[in-house]
Order: sequence, then C-alpha cells, then structure tokens
Amino acid sequence: MQSRSHQNPFNAPNVIRDFAESFSSDRYELDTSMLEKYERSRGWVMQPGTRISGHVLAHNGSIFDVSGNKVTWGSITPEGIRHLEGVYYVLSEFDSTGDRVPARAILGFDKRSVPPYLDGAKRPWISDFEETRLAIQYIRDIAIARIVDGQYQVCADDWERTQKVKTAWEER
Repeated sequence: MQSRSHQNPFNAPNVIRDFAESFSSDRYELDTSMLEKYERSRGWVMQPGTRISGHVLAHNGSIFDVSGNKVTWGSITPEGIRHLEGVYYVLSEFDSTGDRVPARAILGFDKRSVPPYLDGAKRPWISDFEETRLAIQYIRDIAIARIVDGQYQVCADDWERTQKVKTAWEER
C-alpha cells in the first residue's frame, strides 16, 4: 500500500486520506454488532437528495451499507456523516446510478426517492426507479470512500481503475 498523505481541504477531523487504491479486500459483514450500529444511526441518515451548504465530500454520492443496500444519496458532508455508526461505502453518482452500473452488479430496484426540491418540470429527466441494492463486491471494488464510525476514509479516485472494474463486471 502506497501512503498518500494529503492535506485535509475540508479542515474536518473525520476525513482520512491514507488508504489503498480500493476497498476490494474489505471483509466487513452485517453481524449483530453492525446491525446495532446501523439502528443507532437511523435518525442521523440524511434524507435522499439532501442539499447541504458547505464543504461537500461527494456531490450526489450514494451511501451503501455492508450488505449492498443503498442507505441514501445526496451531498455528503463531514457534518452529515459525523454521527453515522458502522461501515458504509460511498459511490460516486456516476458509478451508482442508471445504465452506468453493470447489469450483473444490480440486485434490486425500487421507486426513486425524489427530493422535495425537484419540481414537475425537472421530473421527466429522472428515471422512476433507482438501483437500491448492488453486489457488495462491486461496491467495494468501485467505492471512492468508506465511512467507518463517522470517519470518511478516502481511497484513490482513479478513473482508469474504475473503468477496468466496470469492464470486468460486465464480462462476468
């Protein structure tokens, strides 16, 4: 693992930037302890599509739990994740929605959670359904960050690496 020390541009104590090129080898599981942490975090999870002013760690990012379920999406900020307990993965908007996700990685769809600020004029541009469950290994392979007990842990955001991962998933 190559250490990549960066200054924290958000001046937030819960952003850590010294991680491997991906989280592919993570082995976090949904056990009793993780379920308890998720339950305690329930009231702190932002509403889908939340717009928050201030420093944004991931614009329209999607947050997934260790089972591959989408927890929420929107502007992910240091303050917005501070109280989250357990392990979550963050995918970019580009890697977690629409036809950009390899079909083999999609395990479930549901009605789209529409943020209240979207008016009827913008609605035709948005699909009625969204990917709500993805294969956990796809998520680990493609994640741009991991949230562990309120800390945002960043891995390399390498476009070439993510394209190779997507191609491999499409060829499976």
